Amino acid sequence: MTFWKPDVLILNTVSKITRYKNYSKNTQIYFLAGEGGEPIDKSDASYLKNYPEKTKLIDKYLLWGEYDLEALKKHIPKETEKAIVVGNPRLDLTKFRPDYNLQKEKTIGFISRFNMINQFDRRPLVATLGFDGNLERAEIQCKQFSVFWKIIDHLVQNTNYKISYRAYPLEAPDEIEKIFNKNFGDRVSVNYSLSYAEWVRNQKLVITPATTAFFEPYIIGVPIINIDYLIGKQVTEKSKQLFPFATYIYDVARNPKNYKELFELLDLDLKPIKSKIVDDYLNHVHNYNDNNSALKSVANIVSKQLRFEKSKIHFGFPTWMMEVYNWLIFKYIFYKNPSLKFFHYDKRHHKIPEYCRKVFAKIESNL
Repeated sequence: MTFWKPDVLILNTVSKITRYKNYSKNTQIYFLAGEGGEPIDKSDASYLKNYPEKTKLIDKYLLWGEYDLEALKKHIPKETEKAIVVGNPRLDLTKFRPDYNLQKEKTIGFISRFNMINQFDRRPLVATLGFDGNLERAEIQCKQFSVFWKIIDHLVQNTNYKISYRAYPLEAPDEIEKIFNKNFGDRVSVNYSLSYAEWVRNQKLVITPATTAFFEPYIIGVPIINIDYLIGKQVTEKSKQLFPFATYIYDVARNPKNYKELFELLDLDLKPIKSKIVDDYLNHVHNYNDNNSALKSVANIVSKQLRFEKSKIHFGFPTWMMEVYNWLIFKYIFYKNPSLKFFHYDKRHHKIPEYCRKVFAKIESNL
């Protein structure tokens, strides 16, 4: 930012607003949430209410849906005049999924969320246990992973299914891959591509704890098995407290209470479960019923801004030069800690999947 100085910066983290504005005073800040759908009193708007100096630095709020607008109206009503509802860009990869042949043999998918017990930078668990609430979260993740292991072992021993483990973005996928290869051979693969929606389409069914990652299988129509009830109320009640919207999964998943029930489900030809509650949530919070693309809406807003307002940036290094600089930084980071490559999305290392290119083409053809 210090050298590049773009006209507009789309930022997805409210805590970084002041920092980036200080890098480039004349850059406009557009806020577009990376994570959203929290309870209104734990939303980005509730955070910003306590930092009026940050709201003054935001030029536009690009909101997922009417729910976010309600949060602004409650906590920082004067900021609503800068707000535009665009939708959730992540769900464009589902809404505009391309029509093409999938892999011949579908796999049983496991959606992980074990970032505390398998941290992407290989920090030991003890490094985070001292923070409030982390002991309980770690206990839950240990129990959930233990359930995954028992199910995977059953599938390997008693079926011919191939298994695909979808690593959480904050996990170390190479570490879990080594463990699976040692214990299960080629029966279990680990997926950490940039295209989660494409991975979902290739699953016969998905097995998962409560997580907002259930949106994609729900929308695409992939049956869901939730494991939380296998562990008990400690998990289900805590999940409802920490991730209330993620627990909507209980309405659209099979929720076996014991392993016998779960293993019987694996032998059935399951059909997806629909829910008006989840449909209404997707429309209200994510603007999913809008036929427009969130990505395209954001691009149009930025393009209009750049087209009709004179740039206030007097000098900045060209984009190609910044890309070379970023590549050198990435190589340095990779040298210091090879595991960080999974958390650094340099486009030379993480190639844009063909699936995403097809999505972008479909968005353009629909508009």
